[in-house]
Amino acid sequence: MQKNKLTFALISSGLFLAGCASMGLGNKTADRINVSSSDRVFLRVPLFDSTVGAELSRAGLDPVKVHDNLAAELHYQLFLKKQEESPDSAGATVQVTVSIKHLQPGVGNSGNFVSGTLTAEGKETEKADWELRQPANENVPADFLALHLPRTLSTEILSRMKAKPKRSSDLEYNPPLILLH
Repeated sequence: MQKNKLTFALISSGLFLAGCASMGLGNKTADRINVSSSDRVFLRVPLFDSTVGAELSRAGLDPVKVHDNLAAELHYQLFLKKQEESPDSAGATVQVTVSIKHLQPGVGNSGNFVSGTLTAEGKETEKADWELRQPANENVPADFLALHLPRTLSTEILSRMKAKPKRSSDLEYNPPLILLH
């Protein structure tokens, strides 16, 4: 009788811990969104909020100019990747929204820190939170910061927009059969 109670207690606690572990995995957000080369993308870059604007102004940068440079650099990098863009949301298969929540440009002895969110609305809605941290030794001179910051951000943002990898069950053909003796 005592052995049955112990076995039941061990099984119950194991199931409880497995359930807790699976609940913790469900809250993790993705670090990328799925955008394939066949998608037609409509890119939105909303204006920076007051927190980001204040950080940019404190570093001696014009927030509107940095925003415009970021949007232009994203469009240019999409063009270089041969990613088709739509001029409006009606003709797009995927609408991607880039929002920057916090941005601290690296000047002097402080490093860069950026956190943002990518949202892709297509057949389903995907959201990816991302961060970029660079040490102070990677700082560029203040004269070049207005161009360097948008380029760095666009590279990081576009690295988060990747096509979903094909699984072996998604192949369009049957793999050849290999017989071993």
